[in-house]
Amino acid sequence: MLISKATRKIDIPHEAGEWIEVRDLTRKEITEAKRRKTTATIKDFADIMELFAGRKVDPTVRETTESYDIDYVLEAAIVGWSYGEFSLDDVARLDQKTAEYVARDLLGIEEEGDRVKG
Repeated sequence: MLISKATRKIDIPHEAGEWIEVRDLTRKEITEAKRRKTTATIKDFADIMELFAGRKVDPTVRETTESYDIDYVLEAAIVGWSYGEFSLDDVARLDQKTAEYVARDLLGIEEEGDRVKG
């Protein structure tokens, strides 16, 4: 299916009556969000190289939003909200809980508490 300009609203459960309007991310945007996070991780942690030295990834550990550049994901997808006039500059002002909730919805990632521990 092609990603169009169609949008949908995500109700924010911890803020009664508030919502954020988003468009679904394209495959390319999801890939770019992951690439940006990976690049930042490599720059920040020299010991990340042990992951490339043959350590196997545990398949029972589910992906989290930590695998993605959340700012990029939100800026690419949010097109409006109930908080008043919308501006891309204001996306960075979302609180952590709301940003994580919307990012999980957009990326199809389960709640942190539902994650299988490896």
